[in-house]
Amino acid sequence: MKAGETILNLFRGIRMNESIRHRMSENLVEHIHEPDGRLLAVIVRSGLRMDGTHFFTPPDLSQQLGYLGLPAGQRIAPHRHTVSSREVARTQEALFIRKGVLRVDIYTTDDRYLLSRSLHPLDVILLIDGGHGFEVLEELEMLEVKQGPYLGVDDKRPIPTSEETSSMKSAVE
Repeated sequence: MKAGETILNLFRGIRMNESIRHRMSENLVEHIHEPDGRLLAVIVRSGLRMDGTHFFTPPDLSQQLGYLGLPAGQRIAPHRHTVSSREVARTQEALFIRKGVLRVDIYTTDDRYLLSRSLHPLDVILLIDGGHGFEVLEELEMLEVKQGPYLGVDDKRPIPTSEETSSMKSAVE
């Protein structure tokens, strides 16, 4: 193989060594924390490619987010999940962007604006704790998954925002 082919294959991900793959994967998975370390959200970008099964959330969360990169022909044995009682203290939700661009504003657990991120087609975000708001930047199609049952008006409460917060959000990515 010629040197030029090796470089081309590297960019295509064909001959990518594990350390390069790991560094790329780190940039494509973002864990957003409060200053005290509490996990608020996990973003998985569309370009993520890894071999095997990887979960990006701690096992004690009531919603798990994982990635499976499996070869053709691999089988996952038929199974079903057992019935077990679990206590859900807060609703967590996952958004799967199909089309368009969505700005997600992340707030801390004491309702302070923390940061904003733009999500693009095939990006996924798991909103775990704290608060959040959204602005559709380009016509959007997305799927939302969250725990039920839905409690209606008791399921959420508004977060007061200010002019200062609005100007900070406009500086996103």
